[in-house]
Amino acid sequence: MKPVFSLLIILIWVFFVAETGKKPIEYFEEKSTVLMPNEIVDWMNKDRKLYMAGFSRAEPNFRWSKDEEQHICFKPVENIHQKNNVKISMSILMPNISIGKDFYVGEKGKLEQRACSSVACSVEFDVPVSGSDGRILCAYINAPSILKVNGDYRNLGYKLISFKYSIE
Repeated sequence: MKPVFSLLIILIWVFFVAETGKKPIEYFEEKSTVLMPNEIVDWMNKDRKLYMAGFSRAEPNFRWSKDEEQHICFKPVENIHQKNNVKISMSILMPNISIGKDFYVGEKGKLEQRACSSVACSVEFDVPVSGSDGRILCAYINAPSILKVNGDYRNLGYKLISFKYSIE
């Protein structure tokens, strides 16, 4: 079943690139709107202000992380300066089995260790603007997934509730 599903995903991606001539992140950059500092985006992402990879589709109250690596990208305000840091804040719910276990957050290649001490958890971390062109910023999360959380057949990690950023 997994090889068939993987092949289906690859075919969808190939069709998307062939049809639009763009990678999904490029399409996101063109079609998305600016996420304002301290504007909270919930798991539904109705306004498409976030590009989320490594997550399930939206469920009634959350969105599961489903791959070992996830990233969330957004278009920040235009006047963001290269000297600024961006502080990411995520509200998540951890399965009981994952409480106290390490996961990693931050910028690509420089992830910092974190752990949640309860099911409801607020995670904050910095992503520097320097080194990017400031048009799209991405937060990277490396959280292992677990088989069959509460009887679910999928590999799941944590439940994303909301996301926001602030400029420091």
